[in-house]
Amino acid sequence: MKLKFFSFMLIVFSVTSLQAKDIRNVTSINQSVEIDTPEFLVNHEKPFYGLAFIYNSVQPIYLIDNEVVFVDPEGRQEVPKKAGHFGWKSRYQLALIENKQNIDAQFENNQLILQSQQPVKIVTSVGYTDEFPQFSEIKYAHLWNWLRQISLGIEWLLTTLNLMVGHWGWSIVLLSVVMKVLLMPFSLLTLKYQKMVSKNQTLLAPRLAEIKQKYTGEKAHNEMMTAHKALGITPFYSLKPMLSNLVQIPILVAIFNVLGEMSALEGQPFLWVNDLSLPDTLFDLGFAIPLLGSGFNLLPILMTAITLLSTLYYKNDLAPAAETKKQKINLYLMAFAFFVLFYPFPASMVLYWAMANVLQFIQQKALGN
Repeated sequence: MKLKFFSFMLIVFSVTSLQAKDIRNVTSINQSVEIDTPEFLVNHEKPFYGLAFIYNSVQPIYLIDNEVVFVDPEGRQEVPKKAGHFGWKSRYQLALIENKQNIDAQFENNQLILQSQQPVKIVTSVGYTDEFPQFSEIKYAHLWNWLRQISLGIEWLLTTLNLMVGHWGWSIVLLSVVMKVLLMPFSLLTLKYQKMVSKNQTLLAPRLAEIKQKYTGEKAHNEMMTAHKALGITPFYSLKPMLSNLVQIPILVAIFNVLGEMSALEGQPFLWVNDLSLPDTLFDLGFAIPLLGSGFNLLPILMTAITLLSTLYYKNDLAPAAETKKQKINLYLMAFAFFVLFYPFPASMVLYWAMANVLQFIQQKALGN
């Protein structure tokens, strides 16, 4: 009877010690404790849809030797003994446990299990990442280091603009203008290469059409190579505009990471936008559309309208009519793709891209297509 009672109490004790708890309520452990995924780190009521779902996640991490290590939220992983801190991060916030004592810790299905052979006091850091300068390495840690440095530079620039303007919405508009000016040399280089490509396509088109009618197989290939050589160009000449655009892609990636993860934008209004850190939903549709969500968001519609207007006025006098038509179709498809991509994202990101489209349209009218 005593043995049964002892076994029962042992089971009760084990279950109690492993009972899931809120990390904010854990001040010490004795033997074992299981800590729930801190869903309070996600500080918005409605989930993000589409590719913006990343802002719904609470990511388990640990810090070791000034490096942030991301843990698979659906897996099981031991936390190294020499890890200085471990816990979770979300879009803006973090919840970390300081590891100065002999704690055995492991993540399992985004929950944290702590074990210790003796009573241990638990010290936690819970709040916005910007409140803890000692954890500055967590910011943009998911990016390559060189891209992270660009992101930090963009964040500094946006913060500086806000100190001058005094409003985050107008600061984002001004950031778009400043970046357009800074990237103008690459834009002009791309425009120059595009004109060269159009000119070469116009010169090559009749000869290539003739070759396709007369020759096939290797003979056709050799004739095409000869036609390119006669103009002093390679068959890869059309890739030049893409190469100059590649320089701008990392900067755009950095900008969107900043606009998506700057906690200073949370709760900031702009025109009809109630919160720049969320989609600019005017009203709820009452049903969810795949990839888009259930809200009617105005900014993505305006952004796409600007792109369509720019495409409507697009012309290329140096390219054959068929090639210009093909380019327009590609621009329409790109406008649709960007609409689907950006629709569920925070208003801050859509505002930046909409302004960038306005500036591109102005450039198009001023300098030509």
